[in-house]
Amino acid sequence: YYANRVFQLPLALFAIALTQVSFPKILKHLKSGQENLALKFMQRALALLSILLIASSIVGSVFALEISKLLFERGNFTHEDSVITAYVLIAYLIGLLPFGLQKLFSLWLYAKFKQKTAAWIAVKSLIISALCSMAFIFLIKDESLKVIAVALSSSISAFYLLGANIKEFGFKKFFALISIKICLLVIVALIVFTILLILIKPYILSFFIGIFTSFKGVF
Repeated sequence: YYANRVFQLPLALFAIALTQVSFPKILKHLKSGQENLALKFMQRALALLSILLIASSIVGSVFALEISKLLFERGNFTHEDSVITAYVLIAYLIGLLPFGLQKLFSLWLYAKFKQKTAAWIAVKSLIISALCSMAFIFLIKDESLKVIAVALSSSISAFYLLGANIKEFGFKKFFALISIKICLLVIVALIVFTILLILIKPYILSFFIGIFTSFKGVF
């Protein structure tokens, strides 16, 4: 539950917010027969959302334990609980990108008035998630870590959702939205970002601990 609350923050802040803004524009272009304009808008939205969600996943994974400790570690919530919550958060974050992107592509289905198709995809994803949860619960022997099964299953179902929505959108149109050159540049930039984040992590923590200590001293 705790890890899922943290996971929902970037999902709502970026994916849900962007898709809500995008839907009227995509629908308007499609209704007026301007599918090329709708696809261009989708391309920009796809690029922006991908970068934001991948960056959020990286930051969340690198600082998973610190986030858990800061938000929840007090009272009956022990350090061991923080460690488990951090693992669960990372498992959820694996599915952040596909979860966010599938929301964007599902908009296309709704704009094309394929609500039944979208609903059927959602039902199948729930079945996949339930089956994966049962399998992981059986495979994970440590009782304290069985909760990770739910998060991993959620991420797996997210990849199915994305794949199914892209299939309905059209693989040809999907690959037309992607620039290999830009993708490679973004991947390199994200790798560098991840390495730098890991290297400066102690300094970032020291900075925020110093600020927290200062405020604590004042109040």
